[in-house]
Amino acid sequence: MNDVDPTDALFGLPPEEFTAARDRLAKELRASGDREAAGRVKALRRPGLVEWALNQVARSQPGLAEAAQAATGAVREASGAELRTALAGVRQARGALVQAAGDVLRDAGRDPSGHVADLERAVDAAMADPEVGALLVAGRLVKVEPDGGAELSGLAGWDVSAAPPAPAKARQRTGTGTATGRRRAEAPPADGGAAETDEAEDVEDAEEAADAPASKATATSKAEAARAEAAARWAEADRRLLARAEERLAAAVAQRERAEEALAQARRDEEDARDEVEAARQRVEEHDPG
Repeated sequence: MNDVDPTDALFGLPPEEFTAARDRLAKELRASGDREAAGRVKALRRPGLVEWALNQVARSQPGLAEAAQAATGAVREASGAELRTALAGVRQARGALVQAAGDVLRDAGRDPSGHVADLERAVDAAMADPEVGALLVAGRLVKVEPDGGAELSGLAGWDVSAAPPAPAKARQRTGTGTATGRRRAEAPPADGGAAETDEAEDVEDAEEAADAPASKATATSKAEAARAEAAARWAEADRRLLARAEERLAAAVAQRERAEEALAQARRDEEDARDEVEAARQRVEEHDPG
């Protein structure tokens, strides 16, 4: 197997160049006699706009995606006072990724304000699911669905050892877990998947074209709604953190009160013992003939 995944360069291309480059690569592989590899390449779907932007961030600023993975791992392992620090790290890493991807969209002539919610959802999926996170680090995201599921089928069977680790055998993950999705993940057809892939990309192109004339006011409204949704999610996380902290405080107060009562009892016992010692000493002195 080649040391370099022949599909990796596709994910670094502008979206409008992906399909033509994919088809050229599939044709070259088919001409070389590797029809199975050609079929897998042809079955690759063009990344969505948001996923493309995040892929470019992972490729140009790999530290941001790696920091997001590290922050998520820190939260999973944190407890006590460390949890608040770990959550702050997640917020910072998440925000940095979303901001950097927004900059990529802006540089590409796209208004990022209308894509904030989708960017945040994609980053959340990558931080919540190690497989999706590995694809983000590798810069090979394809599509994150509204329910948080991610399409990984196009990467099945490829060696990505030249890039940051992604799953060796990726699977189709959606909220419904349909049999169609599982078939696409497990065995992309050598040639038959081309029409389905091209049709899906045509639909995406039509949807993007339909969304293009949206007014700035609509984009701003979407951005504000996305920020409100994100704020609500973090507020809920803070409420859970507060509840845990209050429970720990109550337990600590109860422990202190028990310790104070034990100390007070120990002091009373000490005084009683001193009184007994003094009384015994006096009796000894009274009966000592010397």
